[in-house]
Formats: sequence, C-alpha cells, structure tokens
Amino acid sequence: MYIIKGKHAVSEALKTGQHVDSIRIANSATHHPDIKAIMQSARERSVRVSLVTNAELDKQAGEGNTQGVLAYVHTRKPITLDQLISHQHPLLLAVDHLEDPFNFGAILRSAELFGVKGVVFPKDRNTTLSAGVVKASSGAINYIDLVKVPNIGNALDKLKSNGYWIVSTDVTYGESLPTLQPNFPMVLVVGNEGRGVSMRVKKLADQLLNIPTSGQLDSLNVSVATGIILYHLSLELSK
Repeated sequence: MYIIKGKHAVSEALKTGQHVDSIRIANSATHHPDIKAIMQSARERSVRVSLVTNAELDKQAGEGNTQGVLAYVHTRKPITLDQLISHQHPLLLAVDHLEDPFNFGAILRSAELFGVKGVVFPKDRNTTLSAGVVKASSGAINYIDLVKVPNIGNALDKLKSNGYWIVSTDVTYGESLPTLQPNFPMVLVVGNEGRGVSMRVKKLADQLLNIPTSGQLDSLNVSVATGIILYHLSLELSK
C-alpha cells in the first residue's frame, strides 16, 4: 500500500477505480468544494474517510503540501517486463536512476499525456513511488504500466532483442532532435539529474539525441527535456 496526496491525485484515484483503502482529510479543509467532491465520491464508493488535524495529516504524509487530503491506496498488480513486451506498445520510456521525486512524477505525467503506455525503472538507486512522485504525476500512474527491474541495462538489452529501437539522451554527442528520424517501436531513455544516462546504457542505444538550445545554460531539467522529446515523438508516431 502507498500514500497519495493532494486533491487532484486523490480525486483521480477515486475516478479511475483504484483500490483506495481509506482517506484522511484535514478538519480545516472540509469546506473546500474539491474536498467536498472527494468526500462525496468516497461515500459513493464506500471508502472510509477520517477527519484529522493538519499536524496529524502532515505526519502521516511524511511530506508537506497535502492540500488537506491524502489517501492510502493498494498497490496495483505488478507487471513484468515480459508482459510489457507482449503488449507491443509502440513507445516506451526508461529512466536511468532518477533521484528527485518531483522529476519522476513530472516525467510520468508527460509520458501519459504523450501516449507512453509503459515506463521501466530500476528498483535500486532510483526514487520510489512515494507520495511526492504520485502527486507530481497528477494521476498518471493510474494509466501507465510501471515496470520495476533489477537492472536497467539488462532490461533495455531484452527490449532491444525484442525489436525495440533504443534512443538515449546525450547533451554532448546526441543528434539534434528536429532531425531525428525515429523507428518504432521505440524506448526513450532519460538519465539521472546530474550524471545523465550511464555509459553502459548509452552503448546499448541505437541513437543518441539532444535538444538544441540557444541560451547560456548548458542543459534542461530532465523532466522538461523528457516532455519536449515525447511531444516530438508523439507527432512522429501519429504520422
């Protein structure tokens, strides 16, 4: 079971039929229209709602900014890499050891919006599916197959052997995104906030790419860069 927090995330969980065990709401937030709607939706689905103080809510969340509500949700039935491959999705995403929960959540949100159906991530040295990740995803985790693997390199190698074209970001040596001629099915690989994609993973890639910029800074935030690339790929996929 995991915790989700924030009005939008809890509302999405109820709307999409996630197995919500219970909901905690701050006494001070019950007058808000969005919270009232959550309470009504919970009653319709026979989900237990408890009213608590702001301090109790923050303590249970483990992180701030709950917007007055959190929910305990049963973990979705896990999907294996073999099952993901069998679904034959044309566009997948793999993350190579992200550390920031907001970045991971924002990337999941962009992935869902631009047609990605599956995201592969490593079980170690990667941010977990925390309340912060879930909130930043704005409910995207309810629509995407999330596959946790022991080793991201081995997973990509298996995807490649099953016909997936592997594209990795590389701000130094990558081909300019506007000139990329993608092949589908494809896995886009994005890397760690500081180190980028590991050398081993880059060696597995069929193509390296970067986003051309004109400012003084040397790189984009990984979640912003991922959104830009996925938008471009979604346009190519729709042709």
